[in-house]
This record gives sequence, structure tokens and C-alpha cells, in this order.
Amino acid sequence: MGKLQELRCLQLSKCDRLSDAGLAHVAQLQRLVTLALSDCYWLTADGLEHVSKLSALTTLSLSDCYGIPDAGLAYIAKLRLLKTLSLSACGNVSDAGLAHLSDLEGLVSLDLSFCVQITDAGLAHLVKLRRLATLNLSDCSCITDRGLVHVASLAQLSQLCLSDCSISDAGLAHLGGLRLLANLDLSGCSAVTEAGLRHVSHVSPGLLRP
Repeated sequence: MGKLQELRCLQLSKCDRLSDAGLAHVAQLQRLVTLALSDCYWLTADGLEHVSKLSALTTLSLSDCYGIPDAGLAYIAKLRLLKTLSLSACGNVSDAGLAHLSDLEGLVSLDLSFCVQITDAGLAHLVKLRRLATLNLSDCSCITDRGLVHVASLAQLSQLCLSDCSISDAGLAHLGGLRLLANLDLSGCSAVTEAGLRHVSHVSPGLLRP
């Protein structure tokens, strides 16, 4: 890897024999801006310590890396140029992990879908992410109307996915102030009715799936 110093993008998704030790070699690629490690099941916080040395990273995918604990996200917080982060289906990530992400104030896109341990309280850690435009919370079953109070503070949101969350009409009332919202997914939110849709009637043009 040491000879590929011009490498900007590295895709290692589904390399399920990749270990934390292997990422020590990746850490030498100081010009990397995109790194995909999806479905690398054996990665832990030790591997993310190596990733944290890639200071030029703007895009990082860790989806389905269910060995990553909350403590590992403290290393991700060192990547101050990061704009896009996927933690989809990282089942060990909880509210405590989101506390580390609050330092990534340049983040534009965050995928937390299928992170089943994240609750309404955890979303309070996202309010500092003032540039966030895309937020995916689909299948976060512990997210309820109360969590949307925190989401409502993300004024730059243009895409929001809440499919299969425990959202009702009362929660949608909090979204009425998101004037840039163009894409809203409420698929599987069975408690949403026509009364709730009045709160989001300004969303246009976009995707609304009650």
C-alpha cells in the first residue's frame, strides 16, 4: 500500500477477512478522501484508531460493521473534514456513540439506519451538526415523536428518512419549520394520518410516503 500514495478512493466493502491490523497499512494513504469498509465484520475500535489518521477523509462508510462500539466513534470524531458518514446497521452504536459525532460540525450526510440502540435522547447530540442536509433514521425503532424536537433544529436538512420509526402526527408538528426539506420518507409510520400531513404540507418537490 505504501507505493499507492496518490490513491484518493479505496473500496474495501465485503472484505470480511480484513482485520484491524490491516487498517494500519491503509493509514499510510494520506491522500485518501473516500474509504468504504461496509460489511467488514471484524473491525473494532482498534481499526478505527488507524482510520483516524486519514485526515483528508471526506467520505467514510462503516455500514454493517457491527463490531464497532461507541468508543470507536471517538476516533471518527478526529476526522474534521468528514462530510459523509454511514453507520447503517452498526448495531452496537448507541446514544453514547452519537455524543462523539457532535464534534463533526462539517458533516453533511449521516446514515444511522438500523442502529436499533439509538433513542430520542441520542438525537440531542446531533443539534451541533448545523450543516447536515441528509439524515437517515429508518428502522431506528426507538425513535419517537420526542426525538423530532432535536431534528427540528437542523435547519439545513433537505432529506430526512424516518421509515419504520415510531412517529405519529404529533411528531410531524416539529418538522414544520424545516423549510429546506425536499425529501421526506415516512414509510411504515402507521400512526401518521392526514392530520399529521398538514404539518409538512410545505415540503415540495419531494418524496412523501405516509
